[in-house]
Amino acid sequence: MGTRVVCAGTFDHFHPGHVGFLLQAKELGGELVVIIARDENVERIKGIRPDHDEQCRKTDVERTGIADRVVLGNLTGDLFTILEELSPDIVWGMISA
Repeated sequence: MGTRVVCAGTFDHFHPGHVGFLLQAKELGGELVVIIARDENVERIKGIRPDHDEQCRKTDVERTGIADRVVLGNLTGDLFTILEELSPDIVWGMISA
């Protein structure tokens, strides 16, 4: 499949900006893997739980058909170990305030 691109996010209140972000990531390589942030991690990092649970957010991303694979992030340990497992060529990110 060529280049593997991995991106991650919460993807709560899924909107056209998320779609644009995913399309840009997909253009960078042959395979796009999207990591959905776990509810517990969002709460720990942002201080609030997402309005939509992780399974709903995962389904929203899957429905677009843009990603080749959509996975849930890690619950325990280092949040970045999933990158070792996925072995991306490119990690595509967005800045969130």
